[in-house]
Amino acid sequence: MSNSVKQISPSPIVFRQPPFATSGEYLPENQYMLVDKYVVFGTSTSISRPTDDLTKPALFEINKLYSFLQLPENWDSYNAAKPSKVAVENAIQFVLRLTQRQQFPFYIAPSPDGDILIELKNDNVTLEFIFGEDGTNRIIGLVNEEEKFEKELNETNEYCSLKWLYCPDGDCANWE
Repeated sequence: MSNSVKQISPSPIVFRQPPFATSGEYLPENQYMLVDKYVVFGTSTSISRPTDDLTKPALFEINKLYSFLQLPENWDSYNAAKPSKVAVENAIQFVLRLTQRQQFPFYIAPSPDGDILIELKNDNVTLEFIFGEDGTNRIIGLVNEEEKFEKELNETNEYCSLKWLYCPDGDCANWE
């Protein structure tokens, strides 16, 4: 079995160190367990509940985010910081929430300061969700590349920002 995640459910994610692997093929920094999802990354163990179901695009994005944990310090050769576990965990939780709305990121990337950027686009409207290495998260809204707002990410701001993305003129009775 490959090292990819097959299925997980969209509930809170907690990263913890899995039990010691007797095989020397797994590096400790690549062994994290989504404890309440019964999925162990970095090993051949992948057990999921029968009711868990994610689309291939969602699994691809989650795997991409998880892969950022394997980046070394100075990964861009300009002294970029290794993305933090906190930033990756928060970004994965966000992607799972997006998946529940059948929405998917336009762009996902690590930043040089250890943060994770997730970008959503709809025509000329862009939302940048920045998941900080210290657990502080922000949203930046742009129209035609011009910044319209920057806010702390919380449940209300996330909902309102997503609504704004898909109906910036306010005419959005059926945006979900």
